[in-house]
Amino acid sequence: MTDFQLLTRAAQKVETAIGETGRFAGTAKHTYANNLLTVIKVYTEIEDCNSISML
Repeated sequence: MTDFQLLTRAAQKVETAIGETGRFAGTAKHTYANNLLTVIKVYTEIEDCNSISML
């Protein structure tokens, strides 16, 4: 998956989860997206470490 695809899917997930408009919804969406991408990053790093240790 490319970075663009990842960000597009994350944005779609955030929009579905929050869906509101306005400044408070914007803050909630940014927070949600940041947390989601952090989890994906940590998971990816764990997967990379697991595949390295298996070599």
